[in-house]
Amino acid sequence: MRFSLSDYKTNNLKYTPTSFLSPFTKVDRIRYKKLEAKHLNDKNDIGNAFDELKMRTNKEYFHKVYPIQSKTLGYASLSFPAYRFILPEVITEDWIATVDWHKFQRDHVLHQPLTAYIVLKLLGQPIKRGRTGLTLPSNNRLLKTCIDEILRFEETAYLKNFLLECGLSEKSVWLKPGKLQEWLWTQLFVETAYLAAVFHDLGYPWQYVGLLGDKLETITTPAMIKEEAIEHSILNSFKKRLIYMAMNGYIKPTPSTPADWEKEIKEQTQKAITGTHGFPGALGFLFMNDSIRKFPDKNISPIRQLCVEWAAVAIMMHDMSKIYHGKGKIPERPHLRLDAKVDPLSALITFADVLQDFERPVGKFLGKKTGNVELSYDHACEYTEIHLHGNSLNINYKMKTKDLAFKRSRLPFEQDEFFNARYGYLNLKAWGINNVVMQAG
Repeated sequence: MRFSLSDYKTNNLKYTPTSFLSPFTKVDRIRYKKLEAKHLNDKNDIGNAFDELKMRTNKEYFHKVYPIQSKTLGYASLSFPAYRFILPEVITEDWIATVDWHKFQRDHVLHQPLTAYIVLKLLGQPIKRGRTGLTLPSNNRLLKTCIDEILRFEETAYLKNFLLECGLSEKSVWLKPGKLQEWLWTQLFVETAYLAAVFHDLGYPWQYVGLLGDKLETITTPAMIKEEAIEHSILNSFKKRLIYMAMNGYIKPTPSTPADWEKEIKEQTQKAITGTHGFPGALGFLFMNDSIRKFPDKNISPIRQLCVEWAAVAIMMHDMSKIYHGKGKIPERPHLRLDAKVDPLSALITFADVLQDFERPVGKFLGKKTGNVELSYDHACEYTEIHLHGNSLNINYKMKTKDLAFKRSRLPFEQDEFFNARYGYLNLKAWGINNVVMQAG
């Protein structure tokens, strides 16, 4: 199976997300108008942001970004309306990341929609029969395997419990085994996966704020990473949400929870707020949805609430490997290991994120000897291919010759981080994949 920009463009209609459940959030018009008024008064609006990007990049790169982000913005109008209010900051941070000296291929205005395309290609068409999507060693489709795992409600009982707490009846068709239940959860999974994928790197601007506060904390007022801010702003607001259940190993605190749980969860939060972009992204995603939704609203569907909360979990978990691993080889927090049996959604987003390396621009500075600066935005990776051989999966990145050596030097670390059989962050055994080999050619 091959993933590339040309495939995405050629089969654009094929990779259009379903909209069975959207809109996910019922918008409060008054709240939305207030945010919109602030946005209209901001000089750095979307139009200006694209004008600035056009001025700073070449025509080829801009004409990749503009149509894809326009499509994303159209999707966001239903799925995540508040996205338009931070898109200028996302574009700004994206350009900085592309030309920064310590980041390599770190754009996300192209990367996020192309990750969502990978997700849709891996899952295949939900309403069509046949072997669309990735076929696993079990000879089942990846999509069917994920749904079967969810509907056992064993490792995934937290999803069922969330829906019941939100008011879903135990007699609901969503919880009643049968073909209709399977069809409904298939739609839910595909839509939530696309929602999470297309906004999974939302947290980069917030991570930058946290990092900046960390660097300046000795000479400035307390930053967002201070313990008081964590306890009062983050934990008080979000600790009852699904993201903290995932952070606690997908279980709720119980009467037998260790006495040092509060201390541990604060430490995890503090590390995640600056050590990852996934956790700030999940917080931002929830906060921006909360800022414009009607609440309380007895008419809101628990299923739509689950879409938003579960997408936030995937946004957070796709980037928690550093918190899981810590500084040593033996993981510091083994309960954070991402298992496809426990959370197939987050596993899927993380896997797609690893695959999406093609067309990511590398900002290169030319004309150093003359003193003039000319930027190039060429990409290093042409496409990504995956092949299954029994229970082993091969990932191959087709690189341009000049960038091949650097990519190959990075792969052993990435393979160890994500796919080491004993302590890799991503466990895909529920999909029948026991071994993953990453290559560049």
